[in-house]
Amino acid sequence: MACLDDCEPGLVEKRFAILGKPVEHSKSPQIHAAAYDFLGLDWSYESFEVDEKGLGAFLDAHPDYSGFSLTMPLKNAVYDLVLARAGQIDDASELLKAGNTLSYTKSGPTLFNTDVYGVVKTLRGSSISSPSTVALLGSGATSRSCLLGLLDAFDHLGSVTVFSRNQEAAANTIEVASKFSLRLDDIQWLPLEAAADFGGADLTVNTLPARVASQLEVDVPIAGGWLFDVSYDPWPSQLSKFWSAEMTISGLEMLLWQALAQIRIFVHGDPMIPLPNEDEVFTVMRSAVS
Repeated sequence: MACLDDCEPGLVEKRFAILGKPVEHSKSPQIHAAAYDFLGLDWSYESFEVDEKGLGAFLDAHPDYSGFSLTMPLKNAVYDLVLARAGQIDDASELLKAGNTLSYTKSGPTLFNTDVYGVVKTLRGSSISSPSTVALLGSGATSRSCLLGLLDAFDHLGSVTVFSRNQEAAANTIEVASKFSLRLDDIQWLPLEAAADFGGADLTVNTLPARVASQLEVDVPIAGGWLFDVSYDPWPSQLSKFWSAEMTISGLEMLLWQALAQIRIFVHGDPMIPLPNEDEVFTVMRSAVS
């Protein structure tokens, strides 16, 4: 156990939680609790079902919490809220207009986006080489985080096709890509239904909710194509059943890495400062959900 109490006073009896709707499937409470216990922290981590309209009121009613994880559909809403309240916003959240980690300090609220870090670590830890073609399913906040992660993880991408129901939301994703034009040859939008016969891709990234993805037809390449599915419950996902297990990456990897960055924030206030004995911490986190 790597106890922090002696070297960093004030790291006791803090409360954290994950907010979203739905949220009952989340594995974040197990992951965070395992890390806190290993680090010797007397911290709690709960879950609350909160929607976009209720987010501000919920935060106001829970001033005793030191931070929150935000999942769908709150990643855009929390950005707007922190911006309106003159809080601090990290570069990734500012670029994506979405965040997933809210931390409270004496200087006020700070919003971070650790999803991008989770995507980068997941992709760099895989056997995927720079893909020539990418199919990105969905155009929400997680889709934008995945695209930014792709651009960070690989030196260069070929073409990216965004498949979604909402062309306006997809335009926001494409706008993110436009800021990195030297790393990307081309990006376009197609309606979600077109995923059934687009010809497959070197890498398919699914950011759709499980209930939507389970009803979706996707053109799967005959060989050589990877699937990175950000969903993890249930697993294998309905979509992943069309790919070989060797060419499929579960969203649990992204969840674990983004959670590690969150815990760094809650401990140090900085997602880039490693935890004590971090390799062991990560092993404990993984064991909690394996």
